[in-house]
Amino acid sequence: GYRPNLSKLVSKVSPTIVSIYTKVTIETTPAEIFGPFMFQEPRKIEREALGSGVIIDSRGLIVTNDHVIDKSEKIKIKTSFSDDAYDGKVVIRDQIHDLAIIKIMSDDIDSDDEYDEDNDDDDDDDDDDDDDDDDDDSKAVVSKKKGKTETVVIDDKIGGFPFIKLGSAEVTKVGDYVIAIGNNLGFHGTVTDGIISAIGRATDDRIPITYKQFPLIQTNASINPGSSGGGLVNMNGELIGINESIASASGGNVGVGFAVPSNFVIPLLRSVRKRVLDIERVW
Repeated sequence: GYRPNLSKLVSKVSPTIVSIYTKVTIETTPAEIFGPFMFQEPRKIEREALGSGVIIDSRGLIVTNDHVIDKSEKIKIKTSFSDDAYDGKVVIRDQIHDLAIIKIMSDDIDSDDEYDEDNDDDDDDDDDDDDDDDDDDSKAVVSKKKGKTETVVIDDKIGGFPFIKLGSAEVTKVGDYVIAIGNNLGFHGTVTDGIISAIGRATDDRIPITYKQFPLIQTNASINPGSSGGGLVNMNGELIGINESIASASGGNVGVGFAVPSNFVIPLLRSVRKRVLDIERVW
């Protein structure tokens, strides 16, 4: 059967996919036996976890799954365009939809630190005039592309990081070709392909990671441990979903994967651009 040539698409979007490595300290209380006595002594164990993310802004904003960065104390970000590992900082979280936006901390980014959640209201007020002057350049804009695709367009003149456009999952149809890119099993930038298997899928309690009741995109593109937070991309090179989880009796991929629709990313991005921690939803 027909299969599209994906090489141009992959080369276009791959630089926007990042690998995320986190460190979490877990406190345990192992039993220690000294002769006839047993003592419970707390111990702290540092564990590492891996995941994926997608750059959605030229200044280094990355969308990923909330469970990828949950309880993390350190975040390291690796890209395909640099040998250096960047530090990451959590900007905003949406635990309801298992989404989070983190920021690449780099000297290459404007030192204004526009997305820093520590900025207070006074700083916001002082910057209002400046924001008004360059509103067209810096503010996320939701637009319609030929009446079909909703896209968040952000100025790409500042910062210089490659980023992907957000497509609308609402126009996605069952049978559409897609690719999934992520840090599968620790292999950065792994590309798999498939189709949209179902849309509006509610997974209730069959997926142990997130127990989602809102509609997800189902795909047979291979999703594995480390893929969480990676991109589900359509043939136009637009991000339509954030790969989140799989359904499997064995724990391995069997072609039943799920992604959070990109539409849920837009409220987070709007909130970040307005420097507010409350997520503005349309419902």
